Amino acid sequence: MAVPFPASHSPKTRRKRLSARMKSFSLDAPDPPKQLLGIDEMTKKKSSSFTNTCFGQPNIPVGVNANKKKFVFSLRSTSLEIEDSKRRSRSQSPQISPRSKKKETDIFVSLYHFRGKEKDDMDLRPGYRVTVTNSSDPDWWKGKCGSRSGYFPAKYLLKLAKYQRVYQVTHTMNLTEIDGHGGMRLHKDQIVLGVGDPPEEEATVIHVKAANNKEAMCPAQFLSEV
Repeated sequence: MAVPFPASHSPKTRRKRLSARMKSFSLDAPDPPKQLLGIDEMTKKKSSSFTNTCFGQPNIPVGVNANKKKFVFSLRSTSLEIEDSKRRSRSQSPQISPRSKKKETDIFVSLYHFRGKEKDDMDLRPGYRVTVTNSSDPDWWKGKCGSRSGYFPAKYLLKLAKYQRVYQVTHTMNLTEIDGHGGMRLHKDQIVLGVGDPPEEEATVIHVKAANNKEAMCPAQFLSEV
C-alpha cells in the first residue's frame, strides 16, 4: 500500500515553490557586466555589416551621399558659370561687319614706259608695282604707285600673283617655247614673270612668262630681278 505524501511535500507544492524561487532569482539577479554588453553590441554590428555585404547593401559611411550630392551640385553650378561667361564674352566681343573688312587689292606690274600728256595721267616705267583703284574703263585705268596716282593705258600692266617674281631682260635673244612648238623673242629691258617656285641660287636657267603668255627657259645670266 502506497504511503501518501504530506501536503507540504506533494509534487504540486514542490513545483509551486520551484517556480517562486526562479522568479525571485530573475528579479534579484544583478545586471550583466558592461563588457558583455559591449561584446553583444559589437557582435550585432558585425552581423549587420556581414548581412549588408552579403545581400548587396553597401556599408556606406554616414554623410557620403550628402557629400556626393554637394559635389555634383558644385560641378553643375561651375559648368553653368562657365557657359554664362562664354555667352557674355561673345556678346561683349565686337563683331566685324562684312562691310568693314578690307577688300584685297590686285597688284600689277608695268611692262613699258609711259609718259603722261594730261595732268591727271601717271608716268610708268617697266617694273613699277601699281595698285589699280578704278578699272571701269577698258582702255584707261586709274591707280597709284607710291605717293603718285593717275590714269594710264590698261594694256601697259600685267597682273601679278602673290609672291610672283619679276625680271627684266638685259639682252635681246631668241628662245624656244617651253612646249617646243615655236620661238619666243625677248627684247632688252622687257619685263617677264617667273613661273613656279623661286629658282635656286645656283640655277642656270629660269622659267619665265611674257605678256603674250608665251613661256620659255631663259638663261639666268640675262635676267635681272626687279
